[in-house]
Amino acid sequence: MRRSRTIVIAIHLACLMLLTVASAQTTGNPDLSKQPTLYVVGYAHLDTEWRWEYPQVIDEYIRKTMEDNFTLLDKYPHYVFNFSGANRYRLMKEYFPADFARLKKYVDEGRWFPTGSSMEEGDVNAPSAEAIIRQVLYGNDWFRKELGRVRSRWKTLRKGSPLMLASGWGRMVRACWPD
Repeated sequence: MRRSRTIVIAIHLACLMLLTVASAQTTGNPDLSKQPTLYVVGYAHLDTEWRWEYPQVIDEYIRKTMEDNFTLLDKYPHYVFNFSGANRYRLMKEYFPADFARLKKYVDEGRWFPTGSSMEEGDVNAPSAEAIIRQVLYGNDWFRKELGRVRSRWKTLRKGSPLMLASGWGRMVRACWPD
């Protein structure tokens, strides 16, 4: 009896969540005091230097990340995306300048959030403090010069296990300190 009651409650909650998400694309700003709302922000994690060569990263992963999310941004007016790493944006600008210009338009509209403060999301367990600080300084400098902003500062807890915490609407951060 208890198990069937739990299943019924779970089904009702799932339906409620689906209805809320489905209506999110058609309604304006919800009244959060009266209407339950679930915000979901798209994010793509890319280890640029893990098990592939840079040509594959550029031609396959960077390009596909942009194309797939441009499609979603065009299809869904409330879709918001978040991508990290100044070096990945540098590769976008160098190899796909027209797409990078399009990306900047979405950044200006507040729909694409360039996050992170490092050039790469490197391992913070092994390098020296100077190496970590240099990554952050170079990354923040690149974001400021090219996109006119630094959204959030990220610190990877340990390589390969991102702890994602919501820090306000439209911004996902990993164990961060706010702007």
